[in-house]
Amino acid sequence: MKFFPIVLFFLTLNITALPSYRDLIPQDFPIEELTLGITRFHNQEFTVEIMPDSIYSEILLQGIEDLQPNMALEGLFFLPSTEPQKEDILRALNIMTSVSKLQGLQYYSASRGEMRLLFEESEVLSDFENRFPLPDPIHHSLPMRVEMNIHQKDLTFGDSDSSVVSYSSNEAIYMEQKNQTPLRYSGLIRVIRPQGFQTRVLMIPCKEGILYYGIMAADTLNIRAFKERANNSFYNRMVAVYHWFVEAYTDPKS
Repeated sequence: MKFFPIVLFFLTLNITALPSYRDLIPQDFPIEELTLGITRFHNQEFTVEIMPDSIYSEILLQGIEDLQPNMALEGLFFLPSTEPQKEDILRALNIMTSVSKLQGLQYYSASRGEMRLLFEESEVLSDFENRFPLPDPIHHSLPMRVEMNIHQKDLTFGDSDSSVVSYSSNEAIYMEQKNQTPLRYSGLIRVIRPQGFQTRVLMIPCKEGILYYGIMAADTLNIRAFKERANNSFYNRMVAVYHWFVEAYTDPKS
């Protein structure tokens, strides 16, 4: 008879041990703003303003400091959940590593005033030399560290190869993507050197749902036309990927 209260105690502990999102964010943002998303654009020197606290915060900050970007966009979003569980982090990881499902994703192009294809191609590669296409990885437990080579093609930068590294634990997921080929604006003008454009995503399960933090940072050549459009472009790209994640995460079939 004593078994059931003990089991109930540990089940309750598993849920209540999750932190509140209020304990992780640097400012007292209203929940309504977090649900819609809060962003900060940096056009010169970069200082983190809205990153939540996590076990991967230090590695994220170190990576940004090593890059020394001259433009960056931070985004902080909150996905409410009525029954958050630590096990949900594995599902979130499998969604974020499903690279092929980004193919066909659209985003709103501010410069054109219309929806535009973001990724015409998106796939995992064996390596950048042999370039054998691989299926998206499926994880059955949380790996401490996973590496992927990916190829993507979008209408702004054309073809590009990137390396992706993922870290995961019961407390959070951290992913970083670095371009391994130069990025050319409109496919013609070289604007970013290899490893000069980096995307980092941090996801933290909380009592109330999931905190999702993203940052797109670049060390660009000083090309005025590109930098003038980058604010809206970075924002719309980040929002498109976040909404893609939310749609997959909230779909019971995924």
